Amino acid sequence: MFTLLPCVYPEPGEPTFRVDVDLVTVPCVLVNKHGTVSVADVKREDFAVRDNGVDKPVEYLWREADLPLNIGIIVDVSESQTDFVQQHRETLAKFLEYVIRPEDRAFIVTVGEYVKLLGDPTNSATELQRQLNLVAGDQREGEPLGLPCPLGRVAGSDTAMYSTCGGSAIWNGVYAAATLKLRDLRGRKALLILSDGVDTGSKHSLEDAVRAVQQVNAVVYAIKYPAGKLVNMTRGLERLSAETGGLEFPSAKTDAREVFAIIENELRNQYVLGFRPERTGTAQVFHKVQVFFARPDLKVRSRTGYFENGSH
Repeated sequence: MFTLLPCVYPEPGEPTFRVDVDLVTVPCVLVNKHGTVSVADVKREDFAVRDNGVDKPVEYLWREADLPLNIGIIVDVSESQTDFVQQHRETLAKFLEYVIRPEDRAFIVTVGEYVKLLGDPTNSATELQRQLNLVAGDQREGEPLGLPCPLGRVAGSDTAMYSTCGGSAIWNGVYAAATLKLRDLRGRKALLILSDGVDTGSKHSLEDAVRAVQQVNAVVYAIKYPAGKLVNMTRGLERLSAETGGLEFPSAKTDAREVFAIIENELRNQYVLGFRPERTGTAQVFHKVQVFFARPDLKVRSRTGYFENGSH
């Protein structure tokens, strides 16, 4: 059983979340040359934003230290991850213990042949423990989430059926968790994915998954558990993490506590930039965003873009 850590409140006078329907907001972190997050004494003039190649003034800069974390956890329990399922459960128990505080919310989704929601976002330690206990390779527990995978009939059989999403519908899980569970939550948003990154038949593409996460202003962190020959040929988790401003970690080379410390430090020390884009008036237009920082001792990492008609 894990315990929730005590709440740490922001410094007096720290700005809270701002709402402006005309603003595009871009969460970002500052890192030093060692890749460690830095909370520096910065001004909005220290940042520069380029939207589709056009320089835009940064009108607002704030930190969201007073807002809760909302974390969707996606666990790959497909056949290729059979040997890791118990390790996934142990890793998640540590994550929930070390990272989640009383004001934060989390939920768990399993992906295999299907996408299953094990429970709604919650800050209850008891409920999160219940969800954790349901993580299993057979996916008997949980409710279907998102786009259903129709069944196909095995050739030559009158009864045998198979899922048309293949054995690991990772991008379906990411898309559903972002659009159906993270979208309406207030606060900082992230997805933590434990998987080998080998998707074998989602109806949604990797591009759909990236877009869904960007539209809800979330960040992806992935721990890659290699299994099989295909894993070295896949870069989906790396791309999903990079394009949303997050990171991918190799499971074999990184201590779990170190990974969780990095993730928590980044999520609790985000800066948010606000700028006004040039509206094209065309639906589904993707804007490429580049964020620059003036000081040479620090680098900025952020998502790579947004969709004009989506949630900024």
